[in-house]
Amino acid sequence: MLKKIVLVVVVVTLSSFLVAQAGNRGKAAISADTTCAYTFSSGAGLNATQFCVTANGNITQFSNPAGNDHIAGTWPSEGYAICDFTPATPVAYYDYATNDSANWLPPTLLSSTATAVKLSRATSDGIWQITQTITKVNATAMSPGSAKVAMAVKNTSGIARSAYVIRYVDIDANGGYTDDDQLSSFRQYTGQDAFSYGLALTSNTTATLVESVILNSNGIGPDPCNPAALWAGSAAFHGDGSGFLWYVATFPKNGTKTFNMTYKAF
Repeated sequence: MLKKIVLVVVVVTLSSFLVAQAGNRGKAAISADTTCAYTFSSGAGLNATQFCVTANGNITQFSNPAGNDHIAGTWPSEGYAICDFTPATPVAYYDYATNDSANWLPPTLLSSTATAVKLSRATSDGIWQITQTITKVNATAMSPGSAKVAMAVKNTSGIARSAYVIRYVDIDANGGYTDDDQLSSFRQYTGQDAFSYGLALTSNTTATLVESVILNSNGIGPDPCNPAALWAGSAAFHGDGSGFLWYVATFPKNGTKTFNMTYKAF
């Protein structure tokens, strides 16, 4: 399916996107943030699980067992993106924690408990709003815990719009990245350290899901308007890759669609 989509995807110049990403790394004034603001933990021993969420709604740390981080590191990239295809020139909005598109307003905290955090964020042009609810699912004696993510994306403009919606993560399993084995199936992207631990990002929404995609990107998040540009070329990849869930939907005027996914270690 992905090969067919690559042929028809709207191509936005990749070089300009990478320049923008690289530039964002050094700008102190941008809103991208990797700092943990809300931390959730459960379980013990091999099933001890902990993850944290930034004020912007990025999951920048996920560990299992204790001390084995699969996202945190010098480049903890995870987050969300939209490409709006309604204008003549598509517009990209993204926040991958280490860098962003700089067209977001500050987030609003709607609620925070011991088991969940709910955050809302709008684009600076007043067209889109993402409300995220990130919920802890406790570890058990038999299984690690998980993080459930619900992204309610609302078109706040006065016309119907078509868009890609993306959830991206740079999995550096067990704290490393050069030797990771990564796999993608229709609804799941996984990264693991050989003969050790790993992390899975699974879509719980299938009606609007295109598929999961592995990137040969050295931790650089996708251009949401040309998300397959750095596609690894297969459903398996060994090395410093990353991946995302890719959705496509039409949003009516003032319409909302929700995309659900789960992070779980294995």
